[in-house]
This record gives sequence, structure tokens and C-alpha cells, in this order.
Amino acid sequence: MHSIVIRPDDSLSPLELVEKIWRQIEHSLLNYLPTTIILEHMATDGAPPRKRRTYSQFSIDVKEVQRFTAICKIVKILLKHLQTEGELTTIRDIYYQDVEVFSHKQTECQFLMKQVAEDCLGLSLCHDFNIHPTQKGLVFGDFFKALEPKNDPVLIPIDYTDAFKDKSSGGSQVTVIIVEKDSVFQYLCSHLSRQSTLLADFLVVTGKGYSDRLTLRFLDWLQQNHECRFLGFFDSDVYGINIYRQYHRIIKGVLYAGIYLMDSDPSAWLSIVTRDVAIMINLCNTCHEISTVVQRELTRGLFLLKKAEINVTNVNDDRLGYVDYIVKKVGESKLARVCN
Repeated sequence: MHSIVIRPDDSLSPLELVEKIWRQIEHSLLNYLPTTIILEHMATDGAPPRKRRTYSQFSIDVKEVQRFTAICKIVKILLKHLQTEGELTTIRDIYYQDVEVFSHKQTECQFLMKQVAEDCLGLSLCHDFNIHPTQKGLVFGDFFKALEPKNDPVLIPIDYTDAFKDKSSGGSQVTVIIVEKDSVFQYLCSHLSRQSTLLADFLVVTGKGYSDRLTLRFLDWLQQNHECRFLGFFDSDVYGINIYRQYHRIIKGVLYAGIYLMDSDPSAWLSIVTRDVAIMINLCNTCHEISTVVQRELTRGLFLLKKAEINVTNVNDDRLGYVDYIVKKVGESKLARVCN
């Protein structure tokens, strides 16, 4: 059985390394040699391999054979991208080149691409191969010139550093509103588009639930290059709080601004299930390091065995809808910042 090991080689450039691996694969296939591909997951400190995965060409396991074929395809794609400078693509585009080889699962394509390029070769899909995550996150606002023409939400560009290099105003600070749900995001953007005087120097961003890496990198770039104030709006339940935690890992200053359980109409509260209780108790033991507000929401939810969703609110002064609720919270945050 002929073996091909995919692992780093510091003596070779990325192009030379991938060319070497592809020549081995090509030689084996053209000469009808039974072949096994071995993926060595290298430790970050240069220690011996942490893990070895093997995929045999003639395995009795159908999934293993499919992955063998997919890895051959991936190595060829990686080589093409190294040979063609400036060619930019997404994992989604690669998946649709041959959905069958990836078992009709985009997650399978993403998993194997990351395994080969990053875990085994120690390279970056984005920086070394110009292969980027599938665009998922959306952005809307008036802070950048590129967002002005259509005045509609757009997918966060892969080349956001170039797309958003010019500001549309002289404002030094941008208010970044992070919204958990796509439906809330769409309605909020529609409302702000019609009522253009409500906010200024702002961006609204959504990752549509749990965020993708591109959206997180974009937000990190924002905080590194602009004076930002981050406000997040999530469901007052264990899933909304976990999504908030995902953003907080990258943006330490993001404020959990709502929805709060006591801001919503009790008649609209939803009951939490037993499984959620166990997760909430575990979160309560760790979330105090993130935010006392988050800990408060978890405690209230556990005490009442209820949760609240961002699309139902009941603000005491005049029962505003969730869009006005968000705008009101942004205004309160600005006022508090000025007073401090």
C-alpha cells in the first residue's frame, strides 16, 4: 500500500509543498497504486503529531473512500490557488464545483479543507490560498461610503478592508449594533432606511444566529481601526446568551443591551425546558466574568423558568415595538456615555 503523508515542511514554500503532495497523488493514481492518505495534525509547539487520520483508496468504509477522493480534489484546488495569484473564492464556491465528492454537505467540504490546509499543512486558507469562509453576515449603515448607494443591507464583503476604506462622514466614532436574528435585522434596517434621522454614524450587523468567522473578523477589524461602541441585542435565553458570548470572545467591550426579561410582556414569555435549566446553571457559574447583566438575566430566567425573545417587548413608557426598543436602548447608551 502506497502512503502519502500530508504534513508541514519548513524547507519548502507553500507552493512547493502542495506541488510535491499533488505529484505523489498523481503518480499513485496514474500508476494504479493502492494508496492511503495520512493526515498528520501537527501540534502548535512543534511536538510530534497529535493525531493521524488515514483515508484508504480501497477501504470497505464508503465514507473513508469518499473522503480519500475529496482530499485529492482539495489538494488539486489548493495547488491551483497557489499558482494563480489574486484568484479569490469561497468554500461555498468550491463545494458547488463538485457536490457529490463532498457527500452533498457543505460542512464536509469546510471540514476537510480546514483539516488539510490548516491542521496538517499549518497554512491559512484565507491568507495563503485566498479561500474564504462562505459569506453569511450582513451589514447596514451610514458609516462607510460603500454602503450609501443602495441604502440596503449587504453581505459583509470578503475584502472588507478595501470595500470599507472610506468613511461617509467626519464622525470619529461608530455605533455598531449587533442583532442576533435575521428577521429583526431586516425589519430594523427597513425602519432606519425610512427614518434616516433616527441614528447617525452607525452600523447594524447580524451573523444570523451563531456568527461565521468572516463576520467576527470584520467586527475585530472595526474595533482595531475605528473608535467603536458595540451594542448587542439577543434573546434572553441560554441560546441568545451563548451567541453573545461568541461575540464577546472577540469584542470584549460589546454590551449586552437587550432584550431583558423584565422589558418584555409576561404574557409573551416562553417556558424553558429541563435541558435548558442545566445549561443555564453551568453558564451562571462562569458568566459573571463576562457581564453582571448576563448573570442577572440567567438568574431571573432560572427563578421564573421563563425566557424572552427579542421580537416581543413591552417598554414601560409606551409599549414600543422591538425596533423602537433597540433605537431607545442605543440612545440611552449614548446618554450614559456622555454623562460618564
